[in-house]
Amino acid sequence: MALSNVTYTANGSTTIFVVAFGFLQESHVTVTIDNVVTTAYTFTLDGNIEFTVAPPNQSVVYITRDSDISQILVAYGDGSNLSQEDLNNDANQSIFLQQETRDKITTINADNSAVVGRVDTNEAAIVVNTDGIA
Repeated sequence: MALSNVTYTANGSTTIFVVAFGFLQESHVTVTIDNVVTTAYTFTLDGNIEFTVAPPNQSVVYITRDSDISQILVAYGDGSNLSQEDLNNDANQSIFLQQETRDKITTINADNSAVVGRVDTNEAAIVVNTDGIA
């Protein structure tokens, strides 16, 4: 089960889609419809996605978290007071990045497995053609 993304098949009338993972900033969430990035949505008060117009029937709605790895969200300073929110955000940024990495590795492994399966099938066919048919 993915920890940083969710995929839906639209029915042509639903406009609200559940974001089934945590995120620290709305800018860390990317939404695509049939592999095309869209910004025609807003976030609801409970953190879900609400489209301006319902995605077309049978289109694939993909919502993913893509946390910013180029900067830390909480900077520590000598003698500063750290709030519970700062500490939680710092821990969550690390956990979210690990989850996103795991999900990407899982996808890569699945893609590679499919390719290896096709290569094995092709190699078997080559052997049959080489050994059985001249």
